Amino acid sequence: MSNIYDIDEEIKEQPFNLKLLIRTFKYISPYKKELILITFLLITSLAAGLLEPLFIKTAIDNGMEKGNFSVIMKTGFTLLGLYLVSFVSQRIRIKLINSTTQGMIYNIRKELFEHIQTLSFEFFDGRPVGKIMSRITNDVQAISDLVSGGLATLISESIAVIGILIIIFSLNFKLSLMAVSVLPILIFVLVKIKPTSERAWTKTRRTVAAINANLNETLQGIKVIQAFSREKHNIKKFEQINRDNYKANVRAIIIEMFIWPTVEMAGLLGSCFVIWYGARQVINGEQSIGTVVAFINYLWRFWAPLSAISKVYSQVLSAMASSERIFGILDTKPKIVDKTGAFELQEIEGSIVFDNVSFGYNPDEKMVLNNISFSVKPGEMVALVGPTGAGKTSIINLLMRFYDPIEGRILIDGYDIKDIKIASLRKQMGLVLQDSFLFSGTIMENIKYGKLDATEEEVMEAARATRVDLFVERFKDGYYTEIEERGAKLSSGQRQLLAFARALIAKPRILILDEATSSVDTETEKHIQDALKTLFEGRTSIVIAHRLSTIEHADKILVIDDGRIIEEGRHSELLQKKGKYYELYLNQFQDCQDSEEIKT
Repeated sequence: MSNIYDIDEEIKEQPFNLKLLIRTFKYISPYKKELILITFLLITSLAAGLLEPLFIKTAIDNGMEKGNFSVIMKTGFTLLGLYLVSFVSQRIRIKLINSTTQGMIYNIRKELFEHIQTLSFEFFDGRPVGKIMSRITNDVQAISDLVSGGLATLISESIAVIGILIIIFSLNFKLSLMAVSVLPILIFVLVKIKPTSERAWTKTRRTVAAINANLNETLQGIKVIQAFSREKHNIKKFEQINRDNYKANVRAIIIEMFIWPTVEMAGLLGSCFVIWYGARQVINGEQSIGTVVAFINYLWRFWAPLSAISKVYSQVLSAMASSERIFGILDTKPKIVDKTGAFELQEIEGSIVFDNVSFGYNPDEKMVLNNISFSVKPGEMVALVGPTGAGKTSIINLLMRFYDPIEGRILIDGYDIKDIKIASLRKQMGLVLQDSFLFSGTIMENIKYGKLDATEEEVMEAARATRVDLFVERFKDGYYTEIEERGAKLSSGQRQLLAFARALIAKPRILILDEATSSVDTETEKHIQDALKTLFEGRTSIVIAHRLSTIEHADKILVIDDGRIIEEGRHSELLQKKGKYYELYLNQFQDCQDSEEIKT
């Protein structure tokens, strides 16, 4: 079910934080030349726009009133020139802002993605994939919108407001006081009513987030929904969420409809004061008509920037919340890192030792593994069996150094794996998980993922060894068949065979199979077993499997229960003990009429 707290995190705003804002804009620093040019173009376009009413004043006072047509003509051409200057500078400025913003966003997204690649598994354990994706997409986009739209608007409109105030007060001080006398109304609207509007729009964003969460959950669980015939139940649930969104939007729009007409009314009221007082001054010969017309023109230009600035502030707060979430990831340090002085692991024989290893995913909770000790000789096949949650996969996670043990140590060829560079350690291992993840692309590309510079012949060899060639031959495009994300076009068995080929092409000294044959059909399992007999030769192998029949020939079987090794030996030896392994084996062959039928 969707979590309201996750939704709140996605739509919340962050209080203004100057340090956070400065850190965000450090990503613009590589574009100093562009910023200087953007500033120049901004001042140029604003200056051209602000000069227009003054030339209109000249045309009225010195042209129309005095019947001087040449002044009108010159003013007309001047206004046309100012418009062209403003138009060209604005277009170039917008293009530069967009390119600079995209460069900034490219750098943030690149740094964020690269950093996520280095983070330890512990980081991903408590975070849904969708939330991490939102950091890279939605939050980065929010910063992009702030820089290209919000920040540019804030700077340009602030300069425009200051410029207009300077001009109108220089034209007529008394008229300017009359004009700004309505500012208290605007301030009241922005300070008192605007927050109500923002809360209303925040609620609409929350309802949109709830709709997205519901849609995501529904689409992912459509098989379960249809299997239990819960379509009507889900429709009813969605209708309620959709109705909440409808009500929230209607309320937000009504509040918004009250705000902006009020702002416009304040502007109109100010203009009425100016016209009334300006007309009196014109009649009394104290002021020219052109000055009053220019004044009204500037006044109408004055209110729009104020409205725009008020909208930007909320955008700034929202973008700052996005920045905080992004920097929260960038400031997270990977816990599994190469220690100072770590060395490159060269070709190994493949011995493994777990020496009194204890481990827990959360140190404050119960240990998952307790004083685990065992050894594996080079070339041996060792199987890990036990009930779900016993700790089998945790042993694999520690061996791959996805996590570090809380106590004890793990040795490869006598070397503590903490002393080995992580990349060189994992290069010696091939891992096949129960849920075989395949990437979008061709079969060839997925196999070569284990060795990016592999030749086509090496790919074919790995495919033949894992029986991948048996089903690839049936495809029209063979190894260049597109398999889509997660191998959607393949069966689970075919996906696992591909995962075998991907691991084997890297020629690992240690092969790890985590539940690797638990979800394949009997025929596919036979293909795998035939291949493994050859593949295990000369290679240390650690196998986890629910199907105990697949590990009958293991050199050693470790029975794990509640984080401890409770039995150890070969298949026949463990059956004779009639302990936990015997119980597990008997449960899988319960169709036997008598336990004596079990092979020993």
